[in-house]
Parts: sequence; C-alpha cells; structure tokens
Amino acid sequence: MEKFSELYVIKDDYLATKSKTPKALDPTKINLATPDERLAYYRYLHAINIFREEKNPASALEAFIAINEAGFYPPDDLLDWLSECFQKWFLGGGKTNLEKILKLSMIASGNTPAIESFRKHQRNLHIINEITHLMEAFKLSQEDAAEMVADRMEADNDPLKISFSTIRRDILPIMVSDKKKKGWSVAILDDESKIKLLKKYPYANKFKKNINALLRGAKK
Repeated sequence: MEKFSELYVIKDDYLATKSKTPKALDPTKINLATPDERLAYYRYLHAINIFREEKNPASALEAFIAINEAGFYPPDDLLDWLSECFQKWFLGGGKTNLEKILKLSMIASGNTPAIESFRKHQRNLHIINEITHLMEAFKLSQEDAAEMVADRMEADNDPLKISFSTIRRDILPIMVSDKKKKGWSVAILDDESKIKLLKKYPYANKFKKNINALLRGAKK
C-alpha cells in the first residue's frame, strides 16, 4: 500500500506542475514559455475548431499533437473521441484497422480526403496570418496585402502557392467572416523589423506611400 501511496503523491505533484488547461482563446493572454509553445497553441486552436465544425479526424490528430507541444492537456471532447476509437479497436480484438476506426481516409466536404481537406485549411491559415500581418504592419487594405502575398509566393515558388485571384475568391471572405467572430492580434513591429519583413516581398514598392518611404529610408 505504501508504494501505491507514493505513486499517488508523485502523480499529484506531476499534476500540480501540469495544471494548465486550454481555456483561453487568445494565447497572448496565457503564460506560454517559448515562441514554439505559442505557435503550437495557435496550431491547436485552428485544428480543434476544424474538428468541432467538420468532424475531420486529421484535424483532431493535429490538435492533439499541437496541444501537447504547447504543454497543455487536450480538451475533453478530443480525449473522448480518441478514447472511443481506441475502445472500438480493443473490443474488436485488434483485428479492425485503427486507421479505419479513426476514419482517417474519410472524404471531407467537397469529396476531398480528410488529410487533404485539413492541409487546405492549414494553407489558408498561413496565408491569412501573413495577410493580416502585412495589413497591421503597413496599414494596407486586404486586397493589397493579399496581392503582396501572392507575389511573394510566386517569386519564392512557395509550395503553398496560389494565385491572387484564388486568394481573393476563397480566402478573403474567410477573413471577413473570422474577423467578425474574433479580433486579430498581431505583434507591433518597429521600423527596423518592418524593413526586414519587406525584404521577403519583391514588389512591395508598388503598394502605399508609407511602404515606399520606408524602403527609401532603408537605402540611405
């Protein structure tokens, strides 16, 4: 009995050091120790929302991975889903393919496999974050920032590359919808950081006088 008692003491101490729970919607309001943990928390928020809205199993697994990397316990609905899937596998004597139980090959909306659908969501999130960052840093319109991102992806031969017309058609409406539900939170950059950021954008000088002025200042 003493060994069990010691085990429970150890467990309680462990829980005391891992008592954070992902309740806040804004990671900037949470004491995350490193930038990697903060990024992981953003990944988690994105993935768990897709799982809850679309029941996409690929997004559920990404949410589980990301929330663990951020140093938080997974939410109850995610743990319940995983537990139910694992229980089915055990009750079937391990004979049923776990991938089938998890429905990882399911077809998501638009007749797209779950993993491809989730990757499209991820791509959109990266592009939205980049557009938002440019809008806040340089006071650009959505369309100007979107065109800068499209130009950058084309110049870099970015694997996520899509055209400006596709961004305008498929992604900008998502930004408008999301912004109504929650505000954007973007780090404030000083001029030096802005100049460094602009080096990634080959045609930045065609947008807005304040960007041109910043670029001229960098050449002096």
